[in-house]
Amino acid sequence: MHRDAFDPPPTTVATPPPVDRGASAAMPDSFSRTSPVRVVVASGLGIIRDAITLMLGNHRDIAVVGRADCGESAIELTRRLCPDVVVSYYGLTSEDIPQLVAGANRVRIVVLVTSTEDPRSQHALLASGAYALLDTSATAGDLISSIFAATTMSDGMVTAFVPQTVLSRYAVSEHGSVLSPRQQEVLLHVAKGLSNRQISSRLGLTEGTVKRHLANIYAKLNVRSRTEAIRKALTDHLIHTYEIAGGGD
Repeated sequence: MHRDAFDPPPTTVATPPPVDRGASAAMPDSFSRTSPVRVVVASGLGIIRDAITLMLGNHRDIAVVGRADCGESAIELTRRLCPDVVVSYYGLTSEDIPQLVAGANRVRIVVLVTSTEDPRSQHALLASGAYALLDTSATAGDLISSIFAATTMSDGMVTAFVPQTVLSRYAVSEHGSVLSPRQQEVLLHVAKGLSNRQISSRLGLTEGTVKRHLANIYAKLNVRSRTEAIRKALTDHLIHTYEIAGGGD
């Protein structure tokens, strides 16, 4: 693969000068780690890879431990370094991500997406195991916050920071869903990261009823966990990323 003098190999870590470290996006109070979040930056665009590395490297609670371009090099580097989070922009595809999110040392993938990207590919990224989508119109603080969130969210949580106005243009109404309207509603709240107790309060149901709905959802989708249910529902278009990103009820 061609590289120029300004594009070091994936194993090279650029260490920017210590300028105002910690000035942006302070670590949230709930973030209890005693060591920095270890991040690999993956992008097929060298200038973007350098910019993200420089930006993240200036935060005292984040350590950029490696950089890769795309595809196999990103997968190999991530497997070798075992970072907490991979930030990808044209670096990992929906075919690459499943190779990294399986196993005991499962990494969290934050994918930067553009407003012109087909939302069906964004569905595929989430369904393949990405933990967050972040629109490129977001700020540096948004990216840093999403990195912290990815290291603290539970396995059942999926986050989409994609403008609803963009995704709604591509939203397709699905007919003949295997889930009832109430089950879809419960599953959507699960995808937003709500606990059973929060869902019961939001929908005016008992926790037992929410659990029964989830059991029926698992049976209908032939899955065994909240994460599997969310990914299956996204793949089958039973729920949509614009609904998760919208935040409304």
